[in-house]
Amino acid sequence: MKAKHLTLEDRKMIQEGIEKRLTKTSIARSLQKDPTTISKEIKKHRTLKPRNRFNSPVVCSNFKQCPKPRRSCSESCPSYTEQTCTLRDRSIGACNHCLDVSRCRLDHYFYNASHAHEVYLFHLSDSRQGINLSEPERLLIAQTIAPLLKKGQSLYQILNNHSGAPPFRQVSLHLHRRRSL
Repeated sequence: MKAKHLTLEDRKMIQEGIEKRLTKTSIARSLQKDPTTISKEIKKHRTLKPRNRFNSPVVCSNFKQCPKPRRSCSESCPSYTEQTCTLRDRSIGACNHCLDVSRCRLDHYFYNASHAHEVYLFHLSDSRQGINLSEPERLLIAQTIAPLLKKGQSLYQILNNHSGAPPFRQVSLHLHRRRSL
């Protein structure tokens, strides 16, 4: 049976694959995972390094055909479209492998295996810790919503009719009620 989650070693193999200019499919084959898993992993955990907007404030793909003068080119122009990098966007999704990264005027994305694994572990433990409520929020629910629920009012009715009700979504209140807060 294959492991459901990617390990740190898997993520290091993904980073090595990016640096060796391998395709997502070949990385997936070496890890015995689906290529979409590799693609989602890279897109979810890559880090953006924005371009230097001082030296290249606007990077429009219609720049050469545009009738406007160079000085008036801006992102608010109706014919403005952001330039894309075929190596980054169509192939692997990160710039770790690019030899021209120092001369490139586009935004850069980098995949770091250890950072990706730290973020993954944080979200894994955070999602399993339960309800994210502070003590004042919990007391506010107990003081305003609980008595109205005991009277037979629905959560929808409480949230719509009582201005003193806390600013929570109906779905989150159903979850809190189900967990008997």
